[in-house]
Amino acid sequence: MPAFFSRQLHSTLIILGLAGYTLAKEMPDTTLNTKLSSLTESGPSPLLAQAMFAGPAPGLAADSNLLGVFNVYSNIINPSISDKENSASWNYLESYLRHASMLDPYFYDVYRLSSGLLAFQSEHTRDAITIMKHGAEYRPWDWETPLIAGFLAHDLLQDNRLAFDLMKLATSRPGAPPLAIGLAARFLADAEDNKTGLQFLHYMKSIMPKGYAKPIDERIKKLEQEWGTEP
Repeated sequence: MPAFFSRQLHSTLIILGLAGYTLAKEMPDTTLNTKLSSLTESGPSPLLAQAMFAGPAPGLAADSNLLGVFNVYSNIINPSISDKENSASWNYLESYLRHASMLDPYFYDVYRLSSGLLAFQSEHTRDAITIMKHGAEYRPWDWETPLIAGFLAHDLLQDNRLAFDLMKLATSRPGAPPLAIGLAARFLADAEDNKTGLQFLHYMKSIMPKGYAKPIDERIKKLEQEWGTEP
């Protein structure tokens, strides 16, 4: 009897997933509406369909989305890619990260990649911070995600109100180390300097996989050139 119900549930999920895919395709989504024939297969399936197919195992669907991030990023770093394809690829990468976060909000790698890759694309900076803020709400033990999101809000968006809220959240969480509290305190006191910003960036680089630290390196180099500051 349990096996029978299991088969019936699996069939039902497939049917619902197909229905969800059809319905979701009709929903407006600017990210998924990019019409480039060369990249048609690079974007994620609609979130509703993924959730229905995943059923009681949303973590597996989140893993699949993260694989999609790596696949799209390998396309982005292709030197022969056009500007139009590059823009579409970043849109897809944002969708994969956002979907992974919605399916499994406890998935730390989603927020690490959002901060290290997506945040440094000007058109997706706020998207990255929104994803990280979502994760911080579900991960009450995690001080690192809101801390970095706060720095990005200040440095890249110049949104000090958002930066204050995120850093205040980070420093109020148990286990936040003195270094993190000290760095956040400088921003909360509106006394940040160039060295503090570079310290944040080097910290972010230290927690990123080596192959995905290029955007952070570029930001460090740009700030050092603008400020004439050594790391």
